[in-house]
Amino acid sequence: MPFLQRHHRPVQRGLTDLSEPSARWGLNATLYTDASNGELTDPAARRFRPWPREDGFLYSHYQLLALHALEWTLAAMSASRSQDGPPIWHIALPQPMLVHEAARIRALAVVLEVLAPRYRPRIMRTIHDPDQRLYDHINDRDPSAEHQLLALTPELYWRQAEHLLLAAKNFDPLGKWHRVARVGAPGRWKDLRFDALLANEHRVAAEHLLDFYEDLAERGHAPALPPLNEQWWGARHDRLRVEVRERAETLMDFRLTDRRAVVLGLEGETEMEVVARVLDVLGIDPHSDLVRLVNLHSVDGDVRLLARAVATPRLDPAGHRGARLLSPLTGLIIAVDPEKKYATSVQQAQQRDGMIDSVLRSLPKSLRTPAMRADLGQLIHVRTWGTHSFEFAHYTDRQLAAALRRQASVVSPNIAELKAQLADCRARGGNIEKVWKPWAPQLTKPRLAETMWPELERRITTATSRGSRAPVVQIVREAIDLALRTRAVRELAVTAP
Repeated sequence: MPFLQRHHRPVQRGLTDLSEPSARWGLNATLYTDASNGELTDPAARRFRPWPREDGFLYSHYQLLALHALEWTLAAMSASRSQDGPPIWHIALPQPMLVHEAARIRALAVVLEVLAPRYRPRIMRTIHDPDQRLYDHINDRDPSAEHQLLALTPELYWRQAEHLLLAAKNFDPLGKWHRVARVGAPGRWKDLRFDALLANEHRVAAEHLLDFYEDLAERGHAPALPPLNEQWWGARHDRLRVEVRERAETLMDFRLTDRRAVVLGLEGETEMEVVARVLDVLGIDPHSDLVRLVNLHSVDGDVRLLARAVATPRLDPAGHRGARLLSPLTGLIIAVDPEKKYATSVQQAQQRDGMIDSVLRSLPKSLRTPAMRADLGQLIHVRTWGTHSFEFAHYTDRQLAAALRRQASVVSPNIAELKAQLADCRARGGNIEKVWKPWAPQLTKPRLAETMWPELERRITTATSRGSRAPVVQIVREAIDLALRTRAVRELAVTAP
């Protein structure tokens, strides 16, 4: 049944008590004029007449909520042939239940049209043709005008809203994926299709009623809504109003965030190039959400600042048994040569403790607990390539000498002398750059890494224990394992049950 019918002449007494068109009502100024002139009627209040040739019927957006119920009516229709026209459709007298449902949804559309000017802009976060009166009306939390006009019991709004939410859950083809639609921008809900769109419209309608009820309760016209059960599902769990924590958990549950699970801090260009290639050989896309490489540019890079930037978790202290994550965790591994402030295992532990303390101090005081520090210790690590620098840790003196000879050509010493220089540099814990420092033109570590890569790739791809023991492979695999473990974490500093 149409929502309103517009006539081209007065058919009843005009409504002279209408005020100036206001933002409080969902009708535009033209409809106000029609109603004042007696040219606007309610089809439900008039006797049935055959459908007129001219179009004078107006419908409410909220009458589309009846579409799902109409499936039963459409299924009961049958058609017969006509001699010179379209098929003639037939339907038996509808069951009382269907008639009641159609009347209920039309009555619901009336209620929603009254509430829409105030509540729909809040839900959809969109205002069409705004003016100051409309802003004032939307921001006003006093629902007395709507309450007086509708004259319904407050409990009816609450129960009707839960009925809409339950109906949406029953036929929504998205299933649990509707959680993703809920946290999306309301402006994109129109991109849903078919029953998914209709189910979302049910939730939008329910939100009108629940928002209105809450405003009534705030003004003392109704008791407050009972709190939601944290253990059992209830209809109001599917409300379109999404809290920060629920939004965060949805993004994590459906892997909709590209925050990297682990940041691997590397000393320089050589390590960045080689580790990226190792990830590729191991089948890890360097642009995936597992591992991100960060260039420290030297062993003196500020790792505490890096730790605060990438490894400080976003937490809600009120978790189930600990602090609940509001975004995925990011672990941090620093991989450097064993020199300067990383020269010994004691110094490496000091650097790791410094990073953990830096992250811990970035959290609220209530979360700076021993349990939280222990959990951060599972996320932050310092690693070296063993007892030697990167090049000496992965290649023999002979392999390095041959590669240097190929790069330097005639300006380098002979192979035996070069091997001796490399052995001496290795024994002293020196940097390989000292070996070619007297040469001209100067060589670079990235060029050396490029030359040596085929040998390292062969070791990695060959199924031997020697290849798996390469320090760079061990550290990369540790980073991947840490990334997979952090993805499953939802709370930190969990206490015993």
